[in-house]
Amino acid sequence: MQVMFYLQEVIKSLKMKIKKLIRPISVILMLALFVPSVLMGANAKVIENKETADIFDECESTAKNEGDDISIFLVTGIDNAGWNSDVIMLVSISKSLKKIGVLQIPRDSYINIDGRNYHKINAVYSEGCRRAYNAGLDEGQVHSAGSHSLSSFLERSLGIKINGHASVTTSGLSRIVDTLGGIDVNIPIDLSYDDNSQNLHIRLKAGNNHLNGDLAVKFVRCRKYANADYGRMSAQRMFMSAMLKKIKSEFSIKTMVNLFKSVYHNVNTDIELSDAVALAKTAFGIDEGDINMENLFGKSVKVGSAYCEVLNKELTNKKINSCLYFDKLSYLRAEFDPDGVFNNASDKNISRIYADRSYFMK
Repeated sequence: MQVMFYLQEVIKSLKMKIKKLIRPISVILMLALFVPSVLMGANAKVIENKETADIFDECESTAKNEGDDISIFLVTGIDNAGWNSDVIMLVSISKSLKKIGVLQIPRDSYINIDGRNYHKINAVYSEGCRRAYNAGLDEGQVHSAGSHSLSSFLERSLGIKINGHASVTTSGLSRIVDTLGGIDVNIPIDLSYDDNSQNLHIRLKAGNNHLNGDLAVKFVRCRKYANADYGRMSAQRMFMSAMLKKIKSEFSIKTMVNLFKSVYHNVNTDIELSDAVALAKTAFGIDEGDINMENLFGKSVKVGSAYCEVLNKELTNKKINSCLYFDKLSYLRAEFDPDGVFNNASDKNISRIYADRSYFMK
């Protein structure tokens, strides 16, 4: 009898510790469209090698070390067919202001780097992967190299500090959605899209839809909008909101455990567990109304055989200040685009768009 009583008390204590993390996890879950969470990814890497009770004890003992006021993370969504970063987002969390900013970067944003034959920002990730692959590294290390490459590029060109990265594949997102039992989304228009090169075929009707994992991936990847990628980024924000509602209404201990299993082999992150828990606790105290989701805008220009989105220097810098730094001048940033990678001085059309904000007022 004493043994049974002891075991019951141990189980009860463990459940109470898990419950302390459920709601913070749900907030972070919402932030990353293609990553179940910075926290969940960090947790999953540790859980395979430690006893659950020890992990949560460790989390509680180290979560007080919260570091600087603003933390910015790079979140990428990677397609299964290759190393293409279809989704590029920066997530900023301010502890003192109790605000969160999510800034989406168009994957076709124009860049101009000497010695490179590509002009789209998503190629930075794939180049990092390619170099790691050619060096004989394993799959996890390859994706880590891609994230590090893109993170370093964004830090230098945007004049920001990135505290960590997380990436997830489309198959990973599909498993996560299925683990949650699907997501309800009100799709604004009929979507019909085919990309034979990626075996991607989308048929979704306007109105309320219950999306399983496969359909959710198709919804967030579809580009069949009048404004192409910008319509897709808007759909991704819509999906984030729907996922948040699902998690907050139905999240449970069992769901959390299943999510751990779903994300372990589909999330790649360099964020330490203790840091993730500290940020999750901060995020939990932030109201939904203080979560701001925006995206950078560019002008479409044909470069070679492909169209790229040319960003305006002044408007992009302003958007970074407002979304990632919450318009607080006390947060010092490095110079924006010191190397001119978003410009091409030898191309009059690109250089005019880059320098003249009036192009975006028309």
